[in-house]
Amino acid sequence: MKIFLHAGMHKTGTTTIQYTLHANREALLLKQGINYVAQYDRDELRPDHHHFSRDIAEENWNSVERFVRKIEQTTPAGGAAILSSECFHRDAAGAHGWAAYTQPNLGQRRDTYLTNLASALSNFEVEVILFLRRADEYAESVYKTMVLGGHTNDSFDEFLTKRRALFEFDSLISEFKRHFSVVRILPYGPNVMEAFCGAVGITLVDKITNKNPSVDARLIYWITQRAGFRPMAKRRRVKQRAFVRGVDPQQLFGLSKASFWPSKEARERFADGYQFDFSNSFFHAAQHLESHFAELSSIDLKRIDMLWKDFNYARLPVRSAKSQNHVLSSSGAGSPH
Repeated sequence: MKIFLHAGMHKTGTTTIQYTLHANREALLLKQGINYVAQYDRDELRPDHHHFSRDIAEENWNSVERFVRKIEQTTPAGGAAILSSECFHRDAAGAHGWAAYTQPNLGQRRDTYLTNLASALSNFEVEVILFLRRADEYAESVYKTMVLGGHTNDSFDEFLTKRRALFEFDSLISEFKRHFSVVRILPYGPNVMEAFCGAVGITLVDKITNKNPSVDARLIYWITQRAGFRPMAKRRRVKQRAFVRGVDPQQLFGLSKASFWPSKEARERFADGYQFDFSNSFFHAAQHLESHFAELSSIDLKRIDMLWKDFNYARLPVRSAKSQNHVLSSSGAGSPH
């Protein structure tokens, strides 16, 4: 019996892939013999397999064995199963989520996790699927996710220094190849869902649009400046996340784009330093149209504060910048391009 193990990486369309497979679960099983294995969180059917990955990381063997039996019992003879979780690569760093990348002995912890994962699935023919994104784009996207999730309040430069292990693609891929005989590496791009379907040989009826759109870098910068030195309370973090996702960047900043990279040269140097075995031709052509470095003046920060106050305290709809007769300058530290 074959299992396609979709292991991410983070920020490569994994959420969209998972929700699309979830929406097509019944049709895949009945018409194509593909079992997108059901996993429940209490009584709720999840679109992903994060819990299975976490059980492996925390060595909850009873839960692992129950889920493996479920794969065997629900996958039709001659068919195949799909498991999908970006945690299959992140939990390889240890059972402490993002924080594990700043702790020592990463290689040993990754070996232990992947050894346990391979052992749990030893009765299956496993094909690992990993999507890679340009290292510079991946770094910026993961940074936004970690700020939104309250996992860091570091500056982007501090984040790059402390979390270097996140971008060592060659080490991660080598470890997967050491534990699994078939590891397929695909480039992340605008047609990631079609690429995934081609890799596993399926067709879909219901297609889901992007489930996790990016937030403007300047709004992420605002969060880091307003979070202070204490970790944000969960409730406040959830509200801030809803706020920045609800703001229309064009109304705040006009048509300009922004990036945490101070220049195109800095971006390219970083990408070249971590994509050892992958030429730029492997990845889809970069579309970098930023015109501003993602920093805001004190005046612009205070103007966003006003919108946040409306959203958080008065519980009124977020005021548009147009209603205040201004567009933020967002000039930051100058144009990188």
